[in-house]
Amino acid sequence: MREIQNPKVIVVKGVLFLVTGIAAAGLLLRENPSLGSGLLLGVAIWAFCRFYYFAFYVLSQYVDTSYRYAGLLSLAGYLLLISGVLLGRAVVAERFTQFLKYAALVVFLFLPFLHTQSRGGYAGFLVMYLCLFLWAPRRKLWLALPLVVVAILGSGIFPSFVVSRIQGTFVEPIPYGSHGEQLGLDPATAHRIDIWFHVFGLLKKHPLIGHGVTGAGFLDQQYCLVLGEMGIIGALLYLWTRWLIFRLGWRAYHQVTDPKYRGIILGYLCAYLGLLAQSFAGNIFIIVRIMEPFWFLTAMVLVLPKIAPPVPAPARPGPLKVV
Repeated sequence: MREIQNPKVIVVKGVLFLVTGIAAAGLLLRENPSLGSGLLLGVAIWAFCRFYYFAFYVLSQYVDTSYRYAGLLSLAGYLLLISGVLLGRAVVAERFTQFLKYAALVVFLFLPFLHTQSRGGYAGFLVMYLCLFLWAPRRKLWLALPLVVVAILGSGIFPSFVVSRIQGTFVEPIPYGSHGEQLGLDPATAHRIDIWFHVFGLLKKHPLIGHGVTGAGFLDQQYCLVLGEMGIIGALLYLWTRWLIFRLGWRAYHQVTDPKYRGIILGYLCAYLGLLAQSFAGNIFIIVRIMEPFWFLTAMVLVLPKIAPPVPAPARPGPLKVV
């Protein structure tokens, strides 16, 4: 997908964003017409605009020039989790209009997800989507359609910044003076490889119990962080709890009979596997912005078999009586 080049089209696109924002703000104020709500809405819009400017300009210009390639990992993880749940609801929707509604929401979230430029997020989303395609009880043909389009058209359907971000992993090696640089990787990817060598070196001193919280230093990779701080014993316990979460969720999926709840659980499980894959790129399971909705969903999934009302079975016609 090419970037927009026509100035008139760019202007029209900007005006559409403005109209959409004004319409959404107007609808919110209509629901709660008060001066306080208007002020809070204005402050929220201003703060989010300033944060966007900070994340994509100030960091790269005034803090560290290497940040211009940094992806918003936590936002990518959050959007991955929400998209998984929405897709889970979509694949079990009984009416096609419901499927289109949830699919449209996922497309709406997918655009800002791409703009995070998080390669770990991209990998996690792919894992989530493939798991959903594998386990979906219906709508497999519709789930296969995007995969077929990507297989046929390749990178041409994605914006240029996504393609350059992924290609930059391998074709833009920057001198890094480490093991990763020898593989021709960019500094961010090379650093995550070096973390493993660093942790293995730490384990020579305390292999079983690790070096304690913060004892291994700042490690921007979930599995290495657990291994360095908690040792082999702690890492095994960590992996066991990850497996236990999935097993209990899978059991809940088969215990619940209501399709809408089954969809939520299925989407949660697929998104959970996506977050586990994304954990190779960051400390996903200690980021509050991701873990707050994740643990809420985990608790909800585990209690659904106890509180979800069973779907009544259709009444069977009785035997015919001859009068």
